[in-house]
Amino acid sequence: MFDLGEGEAILLPGGALYDFLPGEVAPALPAFVAYAVRVRDLHATRALLATSRMPVTDSPTGGIFVSAKAALGAALIFR
Repeated sequence: MFDLGEGEAILLPGGALYDFLPGEVAPALPAFVAYAVRVRDLHATRALLATSRMPVTDSPTGGIFVSAKAALGAALIFR
Protein backbone atom coordinates (compact mmCIF):
# COMPACT_ATOMS: atom_id res chain seq x y z
CA MET A 1 0.00 0.00 0.00
CA PHE A 2 1.21 3.49 -0.87
CA ASP A 3 -0.17 6.39 1.16
CA LEU A 4 -0.94 9.28 -1.18
CA GLY A 5 -2.22 11.74 1.40
CA GLU A 6 -5.92 11.97 0.51
CA GLY A 7 -5.80 8.50 -1.08
CA GLU A 8 -3.81 5.32 -1.42
CA ALA A 9 -2.66 2.86 -4.06
CA ILE A 10 -2.69 -0.85 -3.31
CA LEU A 11 -0.65 -3.34 -5.29
CA LEU A 12 -1.81 -6.96 -5.24
CA PRO A 13 -0.37 -10.09 -6.79
CA GLY A 14 -2.68 -11.47 -9.49
CA GLY A 15 -3.79 -14.38 -7.31
CA ALA A 16 -5.01 -12.07 -4.54
CA LEU A 17 -7.43 -10.09 -6.68
CA TYR A 18 -10.32 -12.51 -6.14
CA ASP A 19 -10.02 -12.12 -2.35
CA PHE A 20 -10.16 -8.35 -2.72
CA LEU A 21 -12.85 -8.14 -5.43
CA PRO A 22 -14.70 -11.46 -5.88
CA GLY A 23 -15.38 -12.26 -9.51
CA GLU A 24 -12.90 -9.75 -10.94
CA VAL A 25 -10.17 -10.86 -13.31
CA ALA A 26 -7.31 -8.66 -14.46
CA PRO A 27 -7.23 -8.43 -18.27
CA ALA A 28 -3.42 -8.64 -18.22
CA LEU A 29 -0.78 -8.00 -15.60
CA PRO A 30 0.21 -5.44 -14.60
CA ALA A 31 -3.21 -3.81 -14.74
CA PHE A 32 -5.20 -1.06 -13.11
CA VAL A 33 -8.32 -3.05 -12.25
CA ALA A 34 -10.27 -0.84 -9.83
CA TYR A 35 -10.57 2.49 -8.15
CA ALA A 36 -12.45 3.52 -5.03
CA VAL A 37 -14.39 6.56 -3.98
CA ARG A 38 -15.56 7.57 -0.54
CA VAL A 39 -19.27 8.26 -0.31
CA ARG A 40 -21.22 10.00 2.41
CA ASP A 41 -24.00 7.39 2.58
CA LEU A 42 -23.28 3.85 1.41
CA HIS A 43 -26.93 2.78 1.67
CA ALA A 44 -28.08 5.70 -0.49
CA THR A 45 -25.32 4.89 -3.00
CA ARG A 46 -26.43 1.26 -3.16
CA ALA A 47 -30.04 2.38 -3.71
CA LEU A 48 -29.03 4.78 -6.50
CA LEU A 49 -27.00 2.06 -8.22
CA ALA A 50 -29.93 -0.37 -7.92
CA THR A 51 -32.29 2.24 -9.41
CA SER A 52 -29.84 2.57 -12.30
CA ARG A 53 -29.80 -1.24 -12.68
CA MET A 54 -26.10 -1.46 -11.90
CA PRO A 55 -25.07 -4.83 -10.41
CA VAL A 56 -23.67 -4.26 -6.92
CA THR A 57 -21.49 -6.70 -4.97
CA ASP A 58 -20.44 -6.47 -1.33
CA SER A 59 -16.68 -6.13 -0.96
CA PRO A 60 -14.97 -8.39 1.60
CA THR A 61 -12.82 -5.42 2.58
CA GLY A 62 -15.85 -3.22 3.28
CA GLY A 63 -18.10 -1.21 1.03
CA ILE A 64 -19.63 -2.27 -2.26
CA PHE A 65 -18.42 -2.43 -5.84
CA VAL A 66 -19.60 -2.48 -9.43
CA SER A 67 -17.72 -4.96 -11.61
CA ALA A 68 -15.27 -3.83 -14.27
CA LYS A 69 -17.53 -5.26 -16.96
CA ALA A 70 -20.55 -3.26 -15.75
CA ALA A 71 -18.43 -0.12 -15.19
CA LEU A 72 -16.92 -0.43 -18.68
CA GLY A 73 -13.27 -0.95 -17.79
CA ALA A 74 -12.28 -0.88 -14.12
CA ALA A 75 -14.23 -1.98 -11.06
CA LEU A 76 -15.66 0.90 -9.08
CA ILE A 77 -15.51 0.53 -5.31
CA PHE A 78 -17.67 2.66 -3.01
CA ARG A 79 -16.65 3.03 0.64
